[in-house]
Amino acid sequence: MNQKGNYGISLGILILLTIWFLQGYGIWVSNMGYSNLMVQGYGEKVALAVLAIRDGFVPWNVLPGESSETGSFYYGENRLSHSSYFAAAGFAEEIEHWGLQEIVEQERMTNERRLTTEYVTDHLLRHTLLEEMIEYNDMAGVFGEEDSIPSLVFTTVDDSYFADAVFIGDSRMQGVYEYAGMEEADFLAKVSMTIYNMMNTKVSTNGHNETIREALTKRQYGKIYIMVGINELGTADTEYFIRHYQAVLEEIRTLQPDALIVIQAIMHVTGEKDREDPIFNNTNINERNEALKELANGQNIFYIDVNEVYDDENGNLRREMSADDVHLLGNCYELWHTFFLEHGIVYGSFGEE
Repeated sequence: MNQKGNYGISLGILILLTIWFLQGYGIWVSNMGYSNLMVQGYGEKVALAVLAIRDGFVPWNVLPGESSETGSFYYGENRLSHSSYFAAAGFAEEIEHWGLQEIVEQERMTNERRLTTEYVTDHLLRHTLLEEMIEYNDMAGVFGEEDSIPSLVFTTVDDSYFADAVFIGDSRMQGVYEYAGMEEADFLAKVSMTIYNMMNTKVSTNGHNETIREALTKRQYGKIYIMVGINELGTADTEYFIRHYQAVLEEIRTLQPDALIVIQAIMHVTGEKDREDPIFNNTNINERNEALKELANGQNIFYIDVNEVYDDENGNLRREMSADDVHLLGNCYELWHTFFLEHGIVYGSFGEE
């Protein structure tokens, strides 16, 4: 066999060993709490490993497992607890292969409702009975007739409305923190934050020096605004992104059972960026925004889209608003502040804020 053939075989073996290593690494970082989602397919394991390595989630920075910095002990306890609930509810076989969201979705599709008693009695996700009925589209079971179900509407508020609010997100939220003058609100923002590493991200905004998970564990908020998604466009597909997003929402709901959660649409890029970039373009952003919209239930999880403020007639971020085609100029963030003020959330039917 010639030298070129030997080289090809060696390269093939190296690729296989690398894939094997990344799959194992993906399983490990998932178990250690890097991701809220239990990885399943080969591609998910590799993608999670690459993200973890990029974010510096490596054994010598993570061990020992009980460290509150990594949250691995928290996840380990939670997953053992969830598994016992699932087994008691008749999901002994499913828990070997599925994560929480897959089990809930299967129950919804088959209408078997094996988890119902566990939800109501033991608060598997610390959902109230009302939240469970919302999840199963059974609001009439709580309020009686459908026309008595409270509707939530947007209204104009002042800055005091945000005294119990926290804004979590990437560089876009960092910009709001620095330039929008929202002094009443708390901010947990950091450049390059993604939904995959969000809960483990350590932030320093507003005097914080802690991870998002630690911050949400220490103090309770009335409103939680989330803005991530632009950095994730180059990683996996929309389904993978949404599954992680939903898992994060479930953890936030557990840590903050009484808070309203507001999902913010991913902000568009300029037309120039949209035309030239095969990944970071508005077609991909719109696809993910449509999926994010489906995560809102209109009762305690909401979706708002600031693109309506910043878009041009073609649905692109206005060029004069950005210097790099992705981020806003500092003097443009006040429009975002105004948008928040015009989208306060109140219960329309009951007149309660």
